Amino acid sequence: MRPQGERRSPLPTDASRDPAGMEPAARIEQLGGVASLEQLRAVGITLDVITTARRLGRVHHVRRGWYSVPAADRRLVEAVRIRGQLTCISAAAAIGVWVWDDRRLHVAVPGNGGRLNARVRGGPPPAEDDAVVLHWRDRTRAPAMARQTLREIVQHVVECQPPQLALAVLDSVLEQRRATERWLRDAIRALPRGAVLAGCLDAGAGAGGESILHWHLRAAGIAFETQVVIPGLYRADVRIGKSLLVEVDGREHHATVAGFERDRRLDRELQARGYVVLRVAYRELVLEPERVMESILAVVRAGRHRRAVTAG
Repeated sequence: MRPQGERRSPLPTDASRDPAGMEPAARIEQLGGVASLEQLRAVGITLDVITTARRLGRVHHVRRGWYSVPAADRRLVEAVRIRGQLTCISAAAAIGVWVWDDRRLHVAVPGNGGRLNARVRGGPPPAEDDAVVLHWRDRTRAPAMARQTLREIVQHVVECQPPQLALAVLDSVLEQRRATERWLRDAIRALPRGAVLAGCLDAGAGAGGESILHWHLRAAGIAFETQVVIPGLYRADVRIGKSLLVEVDGREHHATVAGFERDRRLDRELQARGYVVLRVAYRELVLEPERVMESILAVVRAGRHRRAVTAG
């Protein structure tokens, strides 16, 4: 059975305590925090009941035919207000998939969507808003849901993002088991860059930075292994040759003194066995990949990645 890309939340158990207020809010929460009148009517909620919930402050009006709960994701609300759907990295981030956030709102709008609203009241039109990226697609229909499907989301990511960042998103989808590799390949293979990215997928790549590193190593023609077990010590992110280990430190790495000291002890043990250890931050891989690759290439050119190592 194919894994679903989006997880459903159970209906809160207190949804029936106040049919005039809690029921619409609970249903909207179940639908992701923002829902259309069409969706609500499909589950038996009338406009009169929604109006009562609005008066009680439990439901907000986003635009004609669309409603949200007070705590709804701001990105979803703004996408719907524009008259589109949340997509690409904005939608991926909203469901918990790793992205490099460019701090812009990615919105899919219909090909004939000429009458778009401002993201915020009184703001500029979406086409003139630097905080908005409009994804115009023939396949984008008039919105029925606030967020696009996982299939549409990954397709927009592949078409919009630099390939190394797109790969990181795709690997995160696999790592979180939101889709199978076969399903993901099928979703992107027809896109111009889809075939190349499909051949690089790695569910074991971890969070973001490792996928980006893998992309740059392949581009440089450097052979490497991933998730290599170093007996008695740990599992290395990347090994090049016999002795070069490259570790990608995540967003919260070294958040504690204990973590920093643990890594220093590990590095000393690895060096004692003959390994060369390079630690890079994921921000470096995104913002300064040339510097990271130059450090790796310097070790490779000097032949230090071929040094003999001991088992411990």
